[in-house]
Amino acid sequence: MRLIEGGPGTGKTTLLIDLARRVDPSKRLLIAPDAVTKRELSRLAPDLNPITIEELALRLIR
Repeated sequence: MRLIEGGPGTGKTTLLIDLARRVDPSKRLLIAPDAVTKRELSRLAPDLNPITIEELALRLIR
């Protein structure tokens, strides 16, 4: 598990996508903090299938 932090324009999204693609898809869980971030990640890297924290919570309670 990794937490990526940094200010605006520091390359967090690019780093996140690169790191996520290195992980076996069966072991990868890419959690976006909100729907806006999820949409951006989905647009830039549709193969990564990000989910929001809310979506994860709903999956866990079902």
